[in-house]
Amino acid sequence: MWPTLLLVSAALMTSSAIWLGSWLRGVAATDDLLEALTAAAPDAPAVVALRGAPPAPLPDLLREVRQLAPRMTWLLLPRPGRTLGWPADAIGAPTPAVLLTGGPTGSGLLRHDRAGWRWDVTEVVPCSPLEAEMLTARPGARALAAAVNGAADRLERLALDRPATGSPPRAWERAVRRLPPGTDPQVEALLVRLGDLRDVLDLAVAEEGAAVTAGEALARSGELRTVIGQLDDVVTGIVGGLNLPGPGTPGSDPRSSRIAERPA
Repeated sequence: MWPTLLLVSAALMTSSAIWLGSWLRGVAATDDLLEALTAAAPDAPAVVALRGAPPAPLPDLLREVRQLAPRMTWLLLPRPGRTLGWPADAIGAPTPAVLLTGGPTGSGLLRHDRAGWRWDVTEVVPCSPLEAEMLTARPGARALAAAVNGAADRLERLALDRPATGSPPRAWERAVRRLPPGTDPQVEALLVRLGDLRDVLDLAVAEEGAAVTAGEALARSGELRTVIGQLDDVVTGIVGGLNLPGPGTPGSDPRSSRIAERPA
């Protein structure tokens, strides 16, 4: 079974990455960001561990972020065999996190667990691999369609699915229910679609479907985890793409038009 804490954490960090990026770009207000971070994890203490110090109020996190002066916000949803962007000096195993880069003194890594938020300053992380994964709405929609169609074909050949007996966990629905003001409507619609699919897949991977033998269960689980990883890659690409200025923005990144149209 997929660890429940990891499922919730992935959705939670997705919402957090989007709101932090909007705040750093001057679009979301500080009060709205704090409200969003608190609402994303209502069952955990609204405190943050800063460099091993005792738990501090959540607003202290924003002061630490400002001191780092980052320019880019990345969502990290690592999985076995794919830990793109994970800082080499980060303590602990890779888990869902928000990576903030572009600051003059290093990078920042924000994570969350039952004890609350955790903020660590890490070495400067090369951004080129992350930049290569950036997606805007159009290529993101193509990547989503390719992942879903491929998964549907493979799962149909396995013939091991049956109607779910439970209800989707809805962690992803809650994560993308409220996005910052000014979010591109196409990106918002894509994130909502991705959230719906992730909730359904999280339920599917927690059940056994029509599998009878251990081999059938393993094959079904493997296919579901594959498509979950593919959808997570689309989500991280979309969140990374939010770093790109809009068309015609003064000082806009000249790569933006090429990234927006690159093949899925």
